[in-house]
Amino acid sequence: MRLKVDPKKIARFFDSVAGDPIFEHSRKAYEKSGLPTEMVQALAVRPDIFQAFLGFSDCLYPGGKIERILKEKIIVKISEINCCQYCTDIHRESLTDFGLPVQAEICAEDAREQAALDYAEQVTLNSNRVSEELYARVKNQFTQEEIVELTFFIGLMNLLNRFNNALQVRYHP
Repeated sequence: MRLKVDPKKIARFFDSVAGDPIFEHSRKAYEKSGLPTEMVQALAVRPDIFQAFLGFSDCLYPGGKIERILKEKIIVKISEINCCQYCTDIHRESLTDFGLPVQAEICAEDAREQAALDYAEQVTLNSNRVSEELYARVKNQFTQEEIVELTFFIGLMNLLNRFNNALQVRYHP
């Protein structure tokens, strides 16, 4: 990671948020090594940004209206496109909680998942080129509330991928 963060500052801050379900992997890393995952370390540099990020946990991830396994698949799909090692590896590991092998190809189980994965890919590659056909497939599978959640979630994951890539944040299982 490009940032050098005081371990005492990280520990102080992480202790205040470690109970949030969004940080399950960081909690395990913290218990094992005394430091949370690198993304949490980087975000601890700006606790106010970190706190804003926590605000998404109930309404977006891991909570929200869209099923968690689909969100994990979307994260891996987007993160592979963006070459984000941190998000790809940590969320492939999360997929094992749903019975999928770590290195399994990300496949849709039904039309709903296929529409979401295709939409995630297109929004990631070029959000100005989401075709009417693709949007119609998404609209047939998701409510308006879910479309807003899905689109925001895709945008957030792209932001986190870029954050991790620019700062060379890595996941060390």
